[in-house]
Amino acid sequence: MINQLEYIYPDNFESNIKEYLKILPTKKGELNKRAYMVSKLMVNIMGIKPEFIGFEENRNDVYYAGILIETKDEINKSTREKALEELKRYKNTREENGYTVSKLIVTDGNIFEVYNTNEQKEYDFILNHEIKDQNDDYTLNNLYTRLYLLFNPKGIKLNPKIDIIIPRLLDLQNEILKNIQNNKINIDNLEYAIKFDEWKNYVAKVLGNNNEISLEFYLRHVIIYYYSLFIVGKVLGENNTENILNGSAFEAKGIMNFVEPDNFFDIFVDKNNKFFLYINEEIDLYDFSNINDDIFRVLYESVISPSERHNLGEFYTPEWLAKILVDDLVEKDNVILDPACGSGTFLKLSIERKKNLGSNNNIPDQVIGFDINPLAVVFSKANYILSLGKDYLKQKLDLIIPVFLADSLMTYYKRSSLNADIQSVTIDFNPIANIKAEFDYSYVDEGNEPIIQLNKYIEDMKIFVYNNLKTVSINVPKKFNYNSDLIKKLIQLVNNKKDGIWFYVLKNIYTPYYFRNKIDVVLGNPPWLTYRETSYERQHDLDSIYDEYNMKHGSQNKANVDYAGFFIARSSEYLKRKNKKITGKIGFVITRSIMNASQYNGLRTKAWVNSTNISNLIDIDNSINPFRKPSCIIVFDFNLKKCKYINGSLIKNSANKKIDVFSNNIDYDIINKKYYINASENESAISDKPMNFGKNSIYKSIFKRGATIFPRPYFFVDILKEEEYAYLIKTMDKYNPLTADKRHKKGNYSFVWNNFYALKDLIYNIILGESIENFGIHLHDKAVLPVMDYTFIIDENKDTIPYTYSIKNNIYETKNMNTIQNNLLKNYIEKLNEIEEDWEKNRGNKFTTAKNDANSMSFIDWLNYGNKLLSQHKYNYMVVYNTSGTRIRSAVVENKNILVDYTAFYAYFDDKNEAYYICGILNSDYLINQLKNSGILSERHIVKKPFQIGIPKYDKNNDIHNNITLLSMELHKLKDKIDNESNKEEIENLNKEFKDKYNELNAYVEKCLNN
Repeated sequence: MINQLEYIYPDNFESNIKEYLKILPTKKGELNKRAYMVSKLMVNIMGIKPEFIGFEENRNDVYYAGILIETKDEINKSTREKALEELKRYKNTREENGYTVSKLIVTDGNIFEVYNTNEQKEYDFILNHEIKDQNDDYTLNNLYTRLYLLFNPKGIKLNPKIDIIIPRLLDLQNEILKNIQNNKINIDNLEYAIKFDEWKNYVAKVLGNNNEISLEFYLRHVIIYYYSLFIVGKVLGENNTENILNGSAFEAKGIMNFVEPDNFFDIFVDKNNKFFLYINEEIDLYDFSNINDDIFRVLYESVISPSERHNLGEFYTPEWLAKILVDDLVEKDNVILDPACGSGTFLKLSIERKKNLGSNNNIPDQVIGFDINPLAVVFSKANYILSLGKDYLKQKLDLIIPVFLADSLMTYYKRSSLNADIQSVTIDFNPIANIKAEFDYSYVDEGNEPIIQLNKYIEDMKIFVYNNLKTVSINVPKKFNYNSDLIKKLIQLVNNKKDGIWFYVLKNIYTPYYFRNKIDVVLGNPPWLTYRETSYERQHDLDSIYDEYNMKHGSQNKANVDYAGFFIARSSEYLKRKNKKITGKIGFVITRSIMNASQYNGLRTKAWVNSTNISNLIDIDNSINPFRKPSCIIVFDFNLKKCKYINGSLIKNSANKKIDVFSNNIDYDIINKKYYINASENESAISDKPMNFGKNSIYKSIFKRGATIFPRPYFFVDILKEEEYAYLIKTMDKYNPLTADKRHKKGNYSFVWNNFYALKDLIYNIILGESIENFGIHLHDKAVLPVMDYTFIIDENKDTIPYTYSIKNNIYETKNMNTIQNNLLKNYIEKLNEIEEDWEKNRGNKFTTAKNDANSMSFIDWLNYGNKLLSQHKYNYMVVYNTSGTRIRSAVVENKNILVDYTAFYAYFDDKNEAYYICGILNSDYLINQLKNSGILSERHIVKKPFQIGIPKYDKNNDIHNNITLLSMELHKLKDKIDNESNKEEIENLNKEFKDKYNELNAYVEKCLNN
């Protein structure tokens, strides 16, 4: 056998194959057999990712990794000849379209006839013959190996196009992983343990949690890392494995930092390990003489799971979209920085554009990238090398690829200290060593580049450390004076065999600082995370940026600030200065929230430190948007003087059919537009329609947000049974951690109510945003709360860990409770203590017992955060509306004992007419259209934005106001009738009447707001 890799069959392999062969004959017809073969054999048994299987595309039956598969209901002379004719036609069509076909297979799902591309048979593989005599591990492995090689043949030359190389490399990755896990491939246990711990600690901070971090996850990164080394090595014509691994193959080409010592993934001390043989053998199959596809981007996308990408806030920018920004901002000689470069799409396109513009000699001085993800940095470097090309590399000596593992937000610096002579960074060596130390460094202009000087400084420090491992009394040279303490601690780490990747970290951590005031354009697609989605440690890092750049706008908005906001603020530090004034541009692909979300009000109105004018805005229509959130491209220009409008455009799908927005080349229409910054009293938005605002409505201060009845499993319940004093309850299925869908499952809270008798007095109807309709409410949700008569019935003890609860002393007497009720209440208190324990456990490092710290809140504190629960009380009339959604839904509630959740806003009124008046206006299309036209009403958040429009105070002497009131009352009654009517014809009549009344209401609201 060509490949020495042992292919290890998965669990239940034999039984699954037998089940497949048993069910296959029952599938009647070619299509059914084909579908079953793909789903059961290829996906379920062989573990092939379905997204890499072309199923009935372009008239092909099945296409996978260069293999065309034609399926027939049965195999005979006639069907074989027909299948080969079809395969030949499909092969020619695919090759005309730039694809490569490596093998042809004719099959009925059991018999597999394998042909070369000249339709010459190579061998038969009959699955039911193979399985009959399988009775031990060896023969089962042999069967699995034959199946694997059926779909991943060896001994052929392959084109490194994405549709071939990616699925094959991922299949090989799975097999190598199983060999490591089954000790068929040896790794250095000490090196492995150190590197894994270091990487786990690092990635936990980046991701914000430990959910994705496992040995398997790490090893997949290791395998992909080595793929990149071998691919780039082969592209550059290097065949010596040792030279590729130690980096000398790249240094010989003048590339000095592609393979960096002490990196996160180098866990193999023995460079002759057969692990490298397996990778080298696969990479050797490909002809890299003409590589056009961005295989590193797709590899990166494939190894980084969707949930990790979500945690990182990473969303791939297709080349056609990135090219719009690159073509706008990249010039022949300007200096470009992508501060969150991912796999290097923007770097690659920037290099290509500069080459086309004639900038051939100094591209590495002009195109720079940072990323906080170690694997992203490796792939960006690989893309960078391939984009430069062999001819360019021949001209360049001692090339430092300017892509660095670094925090481009420079969270360890204060803005006020960025111009200091000496910068200090605290390096945390945990968890592998209980050591912290500071690294201090000052750049001295000696005629060479800061990065080269820094690399040499750290290399000299490393040499000094290793030369003094046994020295008792260390005499630190003058050049290291600032770092004598750090050097002693590094010696301690090396002696304890825990030196790991720290020299690598030191080389990278300072690079952002050295590029400050050197950049002409900052561009890219920063992470699409919000502040609240990051780890507590990362939030602490971001707090200084938030304060230093005056990003505050409203008490609630900090949690909603996208990472892009922090990147925009910090990017100004990288831009060049002229006469101490910032010059240059910042251009990002970003969420559309930049146009209307409250957290960006200060940026739009230039209240942020270092904020400036917007020179270009490209809105991305939903028909062509490749992201899961509405998005746009925005450019800030520090050289632009203020003008009345922003030049921009809208890009949209030019085809009348669905398109693949991730294709590199798509047709789109560009519609030129002018955008305006519309500002109200304390909000702003960007819109293509100019609008003038007056003062806020007086109703803005009246409406309040409901209580944070969260985590949901602690409170929301279904009633199973009613007794005299109690309800039998359980946590609602939609909030139960075991049954909740992704939309309703927030956090890892595990407490649930399960057949518990709760005192009736503790059960409340709750209004959520989703409970509210236009002119009506559906009360489906109930919650069990430690509240009676709008007052807590418990005392809290924060001197214990976890916090504990007890019943208020006077509750039994003041509520005149009997023994049954007393016992029910005592049982409930026991559950509250269980909930508090679960709360503190799952808050993790976000929970602290430090007094007066916001993170010391108990779950009861959170329930009443901002006094939003206990401030609710009895009322005559209450108006409610939803806090988020695409349109406002409002209703009046009359004198009911109902509490409001944080997903809704509410206001109390004594005057019935006023309540119905304001509700009518909130429900009107006219108000919504005014808000949307101004840009202030976003796709998601309503909050108090309706009151940016000057809704006048209700005047009982105003006929327009009274007409709105009467129509609102009538619409409430009609809504109630519609909800309770079962006759379809009557419902239709009521709906018509409702529509007529609603149109009449809109006409009066328009008069009211324009009066």
